[in-house]
Amino acid sequence: LNEDYLNQRMQLFEKYYIPSISSQKAENFKAIVLFHPDTPDKIKEKIKAYQNREDLKDKLIILYTPKEYYLLVKDVIQKYTSNKSWIIITRCDNDDGFAFDYIETLRNYFVPINGYYINFKKHGRFVSAENKYYEYNDSSGHFLSYVKRFYSNKPFAVEIFSQPHNWAKRNHPNFLNIKNKKTVCLEVVHDLNVVNGKNERDIEKQNNEMLERFKINLT
Repeated sequence: LNEDYLNQRMQLFEKYYIPSISSQKAENFKAIVLFHPDTPDKIKEKIKAYQNREDLKDKLIILYTPKEYYLLVKDVIQKYTSNKSWIIITRCDNDDGFAFDYIETLRNYFVPINGYYINFKKHGRFVSAENKYYEYNDSSGHFLSYVKRFYSNKPFAVEIFSQPHNWAKRNHPNFLNIKNKKTVCLEVVHDLNVVNGKNERDIEKQNNEMLERFKINLT
């Protein structure tokens, strides 16, 4: 593993993702964060400190896992829920973030249909090189959520982790695109991005709108 690269990704994780979890209004949720098994000890120490932080210790679950991560994810879900329970899974990269009311808003759209996808169309985008915040619409499912009935005796694998962002919209009939008024998801454009970038249809907004919604600190 490239330690310089990992340190940069860790900085993004700390700056954008961690506030997303600590600031949530909702209770009774778990943020399962996957790390490579060979993560250096220095970074593991940092991660452990976050796990022990008062505002995160009941929310943040860290897994050092190989590619068969879904087996460990199933174990975690089984620990915190009962057989045949309904769960909602949201995919989020370590350089992305959620607004403080994301989980609360998401739960308002829960429908007990197994394999039901939920996408919020209006997203936020912060371009770090410009220090500018934008809003944009994305109906393809960049920040996709998935409603699933959990069975402890059945294999656990969901396409939301393994497929491209737009897979569900193109291939699944139970896909809800929500025209949300306020942004609930934040994409960060930075030097390490491979795909994400600014779009000509982005609408520039004031940075304080982002700071208020996502509870991040740019200093």
